[in-house]
Amino acid sequence: MVAIASSVCLSVAAQPDIQWQRCLGGSAYDWAYSISTTDDGGSIVVGETQSTNGDVSGNHGAGDFWVVKLDNAGSIDWQHALGGSASDWAHCVQQTNDGGFIAVGLSASVNGDVTGQHGGEDFWVVKLTATGALSWQKSLGGTLNDGARYVEQTSDGGYIVAGYSRSSNGDVAGQHGDSDCWVVKLDASGNLVWQKALGGTDSDEARCVKETSDGGFVVFGYTQSNNGDVSANNGGWDYWLVKLDANGSMQWQHTYGGTGNEFGHSITLTSDGGFFVVGETASNNGDVSGNHGASDIWAVKLNDAGVIEWQRALGGTGSEWTYSAEQVVDGGYVIAGRTDSNDGDVNGLNGGVDFWILRLDAVGSVLWQEPLGGTSDELAYAIRSTTDGGYLIAGGSSSVNGDVSGNHGNADMWVVRLGMDDVGVAETDRLEFSVVPNPAHELLQLILPSGWNWARVWLFDSVGRSVLDTQVAGATPLIRIGNLTPGIYSIRLIGSSGSLSQRVMLE
Repeated sequence: MVAIASSVCLSVAAQPDIQWQRCLGGSAYDWAYSISTTDDGGSIVVGETQSTNGDVSGNHGAGDFWVVKLDNAGSIDWQHALGGSASDWAHCVQQTNDGGFIAVGLSASVNGDVTGQHGGEDFWVVKLTATGALSWQKSLGGTLNDGARYVEQTSDGGYIVAGYSRSSNGDVAGQHGDSDCWVVKLDASGNLVWQKALGGTDSDEARCVKETSDGGFVVFGYTQSNNGDVSANNGGWDYWLVKLDANGSMQWQHTYGGTGNEFGHSITLTSDGGFFVVGETASNNGDVSGNHGASDIWAVKLNDAGVIEWQRALGGTGSEWTYSAEQVVDGGYVIAGRTDSNDGDVNGLNGGVDFWILRLDAVGSVLWQEPLGGTSDELAYAIRSTTDGGYLIAGGSSSVNGDVSGNHGNADMWVVRLGMDDVGVAETDRLEFSVVPNPAHELLQLILPSGWNWARVWLFDSVGRSVLDTQVAGATPLIRIGNLTPGIYSIRLIGSSGSLSQRVMLE
């Protein structure tokens, strides 16, 4: 058993500063929908491009998937435009266990990089190497429109993909009418393992899916239905959360909202085994209270059965939306969205529509908020925390002033790096954690410090690349490491009271 002493304490919050910002694109329309951190300390960004100049090369026509790899200073390592002569755009990207990338979105093309298209728009799933070369691609769907919104690599090395489908043929079975949430389980090579159409006779769409600790999945989005798989709709559109088992069978479902419209976009698995969901609301009744006017960001904390523990409507008298959130090291949350308000919870609007970044504590109180942008329009679609306690935010910008510089024309992808969130840690009491066995083979067990019941865990190899990034719960969690190369690794934990690290040998 190996232990290490470290020191931590909590500090008072202040909004972090911009470390760098980058406008990416050409003279036409370019937009980012997803960003993820990468093993080398950089990031991977995806979205769409209609440009053929500036930072963009290789566009196939109309709009393409645009995949951009950035280093830790925001400079472009490489970029690839992927697609065909029709419209293609990417909604989500993640780095995979082999160091490559998986990206999903939709494609209407039948040529170029796209094969196997079924008609209309298809889910388009793209597997890339570490340098962005195309490993394989899959078109999934039927003869009508189908679009993928989210992808995650699963514990078996395959992938879970979620979005919507209007089709009732091809790869799609069990469609209920209009559009359904469509969830697809793929193996490591992109072959279809199972699919599930979820919904009722009205419109339903999945925006996010996450694998749960029991090997099943939670699917989050929104619904207009009140029949089929959906019950207890509150009126209009509602948030919709569905729990599936490992084979895609429904275990339970919940709707959340009021008589106005709620659109759910992001779900986070929380350290206590529950869920944190965000989107927007136009209601001020039912499950919703505290709406400031028009639409607010609606943040809801749920327990492990999907029951509301608390909710917060966040915004001003204008319109606020969000597409992305994460739980952070102290058990609180960070949210990225958009605002055109300058009252209520919002202060410091730059003009038009701004990125709006919100930091909440563990019970939903606002610790800090920060509008980012210029006098034109900015919309944030994704936020990811970094290993040093900062944040990467991606979306789009049409501004040429304020916080924004380097715009290429029209709208650009806009990526912003914020510095350390000083809700973080400093030195005080000595804490210990253990890793057993050490050396480890297939499984690694952590014995967390007294009082810790969750942690975010990173493993770094001998050259500093992140090879594992996961969140664990319980006092003695297990981590599977059988797919990693033997050698000396550094393990870093961030938990309820701070940050700890030590070395571990894998054999």
